[in-house]
Amino acid sequence: MSDNVQKYRNRALHLLKYRPRSVAEIKQRLQKAGALEEEIKEVIDTLLEHDLLNDKEFAQWLVTSRVSHKSRGIQAVKAELYKFGIDKELIKEIISKVDSEELVESAKLLLEKKRSKLAGLEAFKQKQKAFQYLSSRGYSYDIIRTAIDAWQEDK
Repeated sequence: MSDNVQKYRNRALHLLKYRPRSVAEIKQRLQKAGALEEEIKEVIDTLLEHDLLNDKEFAQWLVTSRVSHKSRGIQAVKAELYKFGIDKELIKEIISKVDSEELVESAKLLLEKKRSKLAGLEAFKQKQKAFQYLSSRGYSYDIIRTAIDAWQEDK
């Protein structure tokens, strides 16, 4: 293994210390650092061989992180997965496993945080603002409708 490959492998390992990464993300970061294609391929092959780089695990981590902790809807998560270079089929597979009840609960929590800002508005305007807010966070129409209805019942 050449000195350059070792240097780029160490750089990739350093990136992986903080959070999981996709193959495309590591490739992009190594290209920015000036690595040649064959050096990048060798580094990525080594990381894949040692199971330090795995797009499926990365995608599962990202979906869990965004849905559970950052209250993002499926559309926003899909866009982020595409941005990280995850394969369309893998995205479909991972997204299909997301529980819609979890999405509704996360949307309701977001609405609870907005309750004071929406309180003084008439019912129609309140619903409209809530819909716009959840839509901007990447939630689908069905999830938004269910969450708003449940949220209004809880008032």
